[in-house]
Amino acid sequence: MIRTNDLRARDAERCLNLLASLTGKDDREGHTTDLIASVGHYCDRHGLDFLQLIVIGVGHWKLEQTDPEAGGVPPHVTITIDGEEHQRKIKNYRATIRETRTFVTEVEAPDDEAAEEIATELYYGWSVDEINQHLETAGHSGSIEVEIEEAVQ
Repeated sequence: MIRTNDLRARDAERCLNLLASLTGKDDREGHTTDLIASVGHYCDRHGLDFLQLIVIGVGHWKLEQTDPEAGGVPPHVTITIDGEEHQRKIKNYRATIRETRTFVTEVEAPDDEAAEEIATELYYGWSVDEINQHLETAGHSGSIEVEIEEAVQ
Protein backbone atom coordinates (compact mmCIF):
# COMPACT_ATOMS: atom_id res chain seq x y z
CA MET A 1 0.00 0.00 0.00
CA ILE A 2 1.25 3.48 -0.85
CA ARG A 3 1.63 5.74 2.18
CA THR A 4 -0.16 8.98 1.41
CA ASN A 5 -0.03 12.16 3.46
CA ASP A 6 -3.68 11.54 4.42
CA LEU A 7 -2.70 8.17 5.92
CA ARG A 8 0.25 9.75 7.71
CA ALA A 9 -2.02 12.47 9.12
CA ARG A 10 -4.56 9.84 10.27
CA ASP A 11 -1.80 7.92 12.08
CA ALA A 12 -0.77 11.10 13.89
CA GLU A 13 -4.42 11.84 14.72
CA ARG A 14 -4.78 8.39 16.33
CA CYS A 15 -1.75 9.12 18.53
CA LEU A 16 -3.15 12.53 19.49
CA ASN A 17 -6.60 11.05 20.20
CA LEU A 18 -4.97 8.50 22.51
CA LEU A 19 -3.11 11.28 24.31
CA ALA A 20 -6.38 13.25 24.63
CA SER A 21 -8.09 10.20 26.14
CA LEU A 22 -5.22 9.76 28.62
CA THR A 23 -5.28 13.41 29.75
CA GLY A 24 -9.02 14.01 29.49
CA LYS A 25 -8.40 17.23 27.51
CA ASP A 26 -8.99 18.14 23.89
CA ASP A 27 -6.04 20.43 23.12
CA ARG A 28 -4.61 19.63 19.65
CA GLU A 29 -1.73 22.12 19.80
CA GLY A 30 -0.84 21.28 23.40
CA HIS A 31 -1.02 17.54 22.76
CA THR A 32 1.10 17.88 19.60
CA THR A 33 3.91 19.71 21.40
CA ASP A 34 3.60 17.39 24.41
CA LEU A 35 3.87 14.35 22.15
CA ILE A 36 7.00 15.73 20.49
CA ALA A 37 8.56 16.47 23.90
CA SER A 38 7.55 13.04 25.22
CA VAL A 39 9.22 11.38 22.24
CA GLY A 40 12.36 13.36 23.18
CA HIS A 41 12.23 11.90 26.71
CA TYR A 42 11.69 8.43 25.25
CA CYS A 43 14.78 8.90 23.06
CA ASP A 44 16.83 10.01 26.09
CA ARG A 45 15.86 6.84 27.96
CA HIS A 46 16.68 4.56 25.03
CA GLY A 47 19.90 6.17 23.79
CA LEU A 48 18.42 7.60 20.58
CA ASP A 49 19.59 10.94 19.19
CA PHE A 50 16.31 12.88 19.41
CA LEU A 51 17.51 16.03 17.63
CA GLN A 52 18.96 13.94 14.81
CA LEU A 53 15.63 12.15 14.46
CA ILE A 54 13.73 15.47 14.49
CA VAL A 55 16.01 16.88 11.77
CA ILE A 56 15.49 13.75 9.64
CA GLY A 57 11.74 13.73 10.33
CA VAL A 58 11.30 17.41 9.41
CA GLY A 59 13.24 16.78 6.19
CA HIS A 60 10.98 13.83 5.32
CA TRP A 61 7.86 15.86 6.14
CA LYS A 62 8.97 18.72 3.90
CA LEU A 63 9.86 16.35 1.05
CA GLU A 64 6.48 14.60 1.40
CA GLN A 65 4.69 17.97 1.28
CA THR A 66 6.18 18.49 -2.18
CA ASP A 67 5.71 14.91 -3.39
CA PRO A 68 3.86 12.47 -1.07
CA GLU A 69 5.45 9.47 -2.79
CA ALA A 70 8.89 11.08 -3.03
CA GLY A 71 11.88 8.86 -2.79
CA GLY A 72 14.42 11.62 -3.24
CA VAL A 73 16.83 13.34 -0.92
CA PRO A 74 15.13 15.41 1.78
CA PRO A 75 16.00 19.11 2.01
CA HIS A 76 18.72 20.33 4.35
CA VAL A 77 17.30 21.03 7.81
CA THR A 78 19.09 22.76 10.70
CA ILE A 79 17.71 23.15 14.20
CA THR A 80 19.46 25.79 16.32
CA ILE A 81 19.13 25.68 20.11
CA ASP A 82 20.88 28.46 22.04
CA GLY A 83 23.26 29.01 19.12
CA GLU A 84 24.14 25.32 18.73
CA GLU A 85 23.23 23.91 15.32
CA HIS A 86 21.93 20.39 14.86
CA GLN A 87 21.99 19.02 11.32
CA ARG A 88 21.53 15.68 9.66
CA LYS A 89 24.68 13.63 10.01
CA ILE A 90 26.02 12.57 6.66
CA LYS A 91 27.51 9.10 6.28
CA ASN A 92 29.91 7.93 3.60
CA TYR A 93 28.83 5.02 1.47
CA ARG A 94 30.60 3.06 -1.22
CA ALA A 95 28.36 2.01 -4.08
CA THR A 96 29.38 -0.65 -6.54
CA ILE A 97 27.36 -0.73 -9.72
CA ARG A 98 27.93 -3.48 -12.21
CA GLU A 99 26.27 -3.03 -15.52
CA THR A 100 25.65 -5.53 -18.25
CA ARG A 101 23.78 -4.41 -21.32
CA THR A 102 23.75 -5.37 -24.94
CA PHE A 103 23.31 -2.79 -27.65
CA VAL A 104 23.25 -4.07 -31.20
CA THR A 105 23.18 -1.69 -34.12
CA GLU A 106 24.48 -1.49 -37.64
CA VAL A 107 26.65 1.44 -38.67
CA GLU A 108 28.38 2.37 -41.87
CA ALA A 109 32.11 2.90 -41.48
CA PRO A 110 35.31 2.44 -43.48
CA ASP A 111 36.89 0.04 -40.92
CA ASP A 112 36.43 -1.73 -37.55
CA GLU A 113 37.97 1.10 -35.53
CA ALA A 114 35.68 3.72 -37.05
CA ALA A 115 32.67 1.42 -36.60
CA GLU A 116 33.56 1.05 -32.89
CA GLU A 117 33.75 4.82 -32.43
CA ILE A 118 30.48 5.46 -34.28
CA ALA A 119 28.57 2.71 -32.41
CA THR A 120 29.92 3.82 -29.03
CA GLU A 121 29.06 7.45 -29.63
CA LEU A 122 25.56 6.45 -30.78
CA TYR A 123 25.00 4.57 -27.54
CA TYR A 124 26.87 6.61 -24.94
CA GLY A 125 27.36 9.98 -26.58
CA TRP A 126 31.11 9.63 -25.89
CA SER A 127 33.93 7.73 -27.53
CA VAL A 128 35.41 4.61 -25.92
CA ASP A 129 38.59 6.53 -25.01
CA GLU A 130 36.56 9.35 -23.42
CA ILE A 131 34.52 6.89 -21.37
CA ASN A 132 37.57 4.94 -20.18
CA GLN A 133 39.42 8.17 -19.35
CA HIS A 134 36.40 9.39 -17.37
CA LEU A 135 36.21 6.07 -15.48
CA GLU A 136 39.91 6.24 -14.63
CA THR A 137 39.74 9.89 -13.56
CA ALA A 138 36.74 9.17 -11.33
CA GLY A 139 38.59 6.25 -9.73
CA HIS A 140 36.36 3.55 -11.16
CA SER A 141 37.66 0.14 -12.06
CA GLY A 142 36.70 -1.51 -15.31
CA SER A 143 36.37 -0.22 -18.80
CA ILE A 144 34.03 -0.19 -21.73
CA GLU A 145 34.63 -2.79 -24.39
CA VAL A 146 32.97 -2.84 -27.78
CA GLU A 147 32.93 -5.89 -30.00
CA ILE A 148 32.72 -5.17 -33.71
CA GLU A 149 32.06 -7.71 -36.43
CA GLU A 150 31.29 -7.16 -40.05
CA ALA A 151 27.57 -7.31 -40.71
CA VAL A 152 26.36 -9.98 -43.08
CA GLN A 153 24.42 -8.51 -45.98
